[in-house]
Amino acid sequence: MKFGPREIVLIVIITVSFAWMMSLDPIAQSQVYHNFADQRSILGIPNFLDVASNLPFFIFGILEAIS
Repeated sequence: MKFGPREIVLIVIITVSFAWMMSLDPIAQSQVYHNFADQRSILGIPNFLDVASNLPFFIFGILEAIS
């Protein structure tokens, strides 16, 4: 396969960008960020509303699978 000048420039840009990103330190994230999740336990299920909000996806997935 023969690369033209446009492809070579694109490959160089991608390679340099990737190398630059990999040389950066990780972005620090505050632990408070993770407090957005529902932390209540209902019926013995931790984070109940986060779990229960997936119920419609489960129901429609089952309906799609059986149709």
